[in-house]
Amino acid sequence: MRYLRTHPIVGWLLSVYAITFLLGVAPSYITPLMVTREFGTEKWLLTMLELAFSGGLLLGGGLMSTVLVRYGRMWLIMVAANGFGVVTVAMGLSTNLWVLYGFMFAFGLLAPLLSTPFTTLIQERVEPGVHGRVFSYVSIVSALATPVSIVVFGPLADLVGVQVLLIIAGLTTIAVMAVAIRLPAGRATVAAARVPEPPRVLGSEPMSQNAMPRSAMPRKSAPKANSDPGMPYPGKGE
Repeated sequence: MRYLRTHPIVGWLLSVYAITFLLGVAPSYITPLMVTREFGTEKWLLTMLELAFSGGLLLGGGLMSTVLVRYGRMWLIMVAANGFGVVTVAMGLSTNLWVLYGFMFAFGLLAPLLSTPFTTLIQERVEPGVHGRVFSYVSIVSALATPVSIVVFGPLADLVGVQVLLIIAGLTTIAVMAVAIRLPAGRATVAAARVPEPPRVLGSEPMSQNAMPRSAMPRKSAPKANSDPGMPYPGKGE
């Protein structure tokens, strides 16, 4: 936590990831409840919902490795985060099952647009020695999203309804992102993302003495012979 407090860019990225995951991604776990309540309990209805999301993930991953490579990372993160909010609101307003499937496909399409540039920026801006600790926080956020969604959004869905909850969560995501990008840490992150990271040339890092080859290690000089005339040479008679 001390590292995140002293590195506002990394802290801002993790905060945006956590907020987007909890407000945008987590409510999507209650869409099966919406399908069973509004459209029926047949198994194929839920199967199509999961297939739509998985198809969007596959297409989004393919686009990230081809067409979207040329776009800026912060631009992709902001598009994905705000897109999650818009799609979540649209799912809450959906009254047609196939339209809901289409929005679920778009939801899956946006997921790689957030995770890929986010991971790249973290790898670039965090020192290699603390990669494990920083990515452990990312894993904690990802692991807690599902239980938090069940504990918080499940009872709320019974109180206010799934559709209303999706609309509220989507609008909150958009509002939070609008504020986050105007914070000093948000502006610093945007500026840092525009500066390309200098390429690391293999072998340019200084090697420790243990990693040096034996031929490159400095050799110890032999001890000099004692030139004091007052001391007898070895083997010299008394």
